[in-house]
Amino acid sequence: MSNKNNLTLECIDGKDDFLIIPIPSNADLHIGHNENEEAIDIKEMDKQDGFITFRSDGSKVSIHAGNTSKSIKINGKPLMDGHVLGTNDVIKIGTSIWRINYPVSNDSIDQALFKKDSLHSMTGLEKLKDFKLADIFDQVFKKKSTKDMEDQLLMGTSRHQPELIDLEISWARPWLFSRFMLITVVLGFLMYIAMNIFNNRIMLPGVMFIGTFAMPLSVLIFFMEMNTPRNISIFSIISSVFAGGVASLLVTLILNDRFGQLYDMLGASSAGIIEEIAKLVIVVAIFGRNTTLRWGQNGMLLGAAIGCGFAAFESAGYAFAQLLENSMSITAFSDNIILRGVMAPFTHVIWTANAAAALWFVKGDQKFSVSMLFNKFFLRIMLSSMVLHMIWNSPLFIFPIPIFLDLKFLLLGILGLSISMRLIQRGLKQIVDTRKIEIDRMASN
Repeated sequence: MSNKNNLTLECIDGKDDFLIIPIPSNADLHIGHNENEEAIDIKEMDKQDGFITFRSDGSKVSIHAGNTSKSIKINGKPLMDGHVLGTNDVIKIGTSIWRINYPVSNDSIDQALFKKDSLHSMTGLEKLKDFKLADIFDQVFKKKSTKDMEDQLLMGTSRHQPELIDLEISWARPWLFSRFMLITVVLGFLMYIAMNIFNNRIMLPGVMFIGTFAMPLSVLIFFMEMNTPRNISIFSIISSVFAGGVASLLVTLILNDRFGQLYDMLGASSAGIIEEIAKLVIVVAIFGRNTTLRWGQNGMLLGAAIGCGFAAFESAGYAFAQLLENSMSITAFSDNIILRGVMAPFTHVIWTANAAAALWFVKGDQKFSVSMLFNKFFLRIMLSSMVLHMIWNSPLFIFPIPIFLDLKFLLLGILGLSISMRLIQRGLKQIVDTRKIEIDRMASN
């Protein structure tokens, strides 16, 4: 094993297994074959492959590969020349796997994650680190080809599941959700215009279907893109939307019938208890015995799928009820769809995603057991989803604002999404810690 007090480059698997190369401070290290400067020969690189440079400034190391034809990847992605290597980065040179060992004092870049704030006290989730909305959404307005979109949807299939060491462990840059949102909103608007121009009510089901699914599915695709392990296919996700959405509505009806007294006591706020339990029951029923989807972010995506189906079918039901109650009023019908569509990113999808993610952090690669429901961390997050839902449905209002009706809904939405982002961050750390264990095991064998 390497000396943790020195800055070193270590091969942990491959032709140069167990090779540890000291990296000089404020100087360059060349590996391979450099005719102009001294370089360290490694078995992975032949003479014709050239050389790779590791440049240290005393505290950080960057990698430069402009002088080699060898394939180099960082965390499963092609190297961008000059990449600054972190303690969690996995370097793949050809078929060999390497890592940088920083001195102990700099070994943990995650210590800042444990800074506490008021939300930490409520949920047990660490403060966000290196989180910038501008960075996360920087791909939204960039041009993407049809092939890019298709490749994005290939994730999770049997041939497109990266290994643990190849995962890019950083904040994802989602963009596909915005394309889907734009397409569905435009299509829904065109159908609505056509329905009014031609006064043809045959268009009503289409408007209702697109209108109620557009935003929930867009949010679901966002969570799919944020799923770092990329191990759940689009087929599994869409199947869960429809099967899970219908099943959770049925469970909700059963629970409402069985515990009707909750509505008598809490009114509409009782949905925060009944519906959140119903949706989580279905997540567990469908995926609780699965031991391969072991990551917290997997649970988040599965919960988002069930929440998406529930939200869309519920919204369709309310829209249809508006038609019946208002003598087939198209205005009441469309207003309901638009309002619930605008609020969809802040409701069922994230509430269920958060609760399921918390349960999956507890569950890991084990089969679900009832004892997991009594874990304090899970209970905190599950309770937060219930409370957010209960306050959302309550008659409490703060101040009227455009689009969201009242400031209450906007604040609750931001709070819910903040919990989601912290859970995603916890998921990144979970993968980092697991990969460290795997890398250390590889290095010691």
